[in-house]
Amino acid sequence: MADHVEPGVSVRNREGEDANMALNILACVGNETTVAAGDAKGAKGVVTGKHGGIEHVLADFPKETMEKLMIGDKILIKAFGLGLELLDYPNIKVMNSDPNFLNSIGIKPIGDAIEVPVTHIVPASIMGSGPWS
Repeated sequence: MADHVEPGVSVRNREGEDANMALNILACVGNETTVAAGDAKGAKGVVTGKHGGIEHVLADFPKETMEKLMIGDKILIKAFGLGLELLDYPNIKVMNSDPNFLNSIGIKPIGDAIEVPVTHIVPASIMGSGPWS
């Protein structure tokens, strides 16, 4: 059991609430991350999500990079994808997703819709954010 699990690296802009809000608004799933300071400087990773409520951006890095990271290391996020529009599918709204990520996951057109592949279904009851059943 766990509560508020944040797999990978939790990123927060410590320059102030406005700066952290900008980070959370602009970062998108699939954005490239680069460690900008510390023992892992130069290592690349990827944004994997966000944790609302405590306003963290989540990123994943290779295991060898994760073992070098320390609290306070700086991570650069190349923000790209906010406000993405699918020209062939005007009724579908895409939020918080890097276009390169969308291209990499094998989306299939089905008429006026798209099919997005799913690898796992996680029941809400194991998320730890409330008594869902």
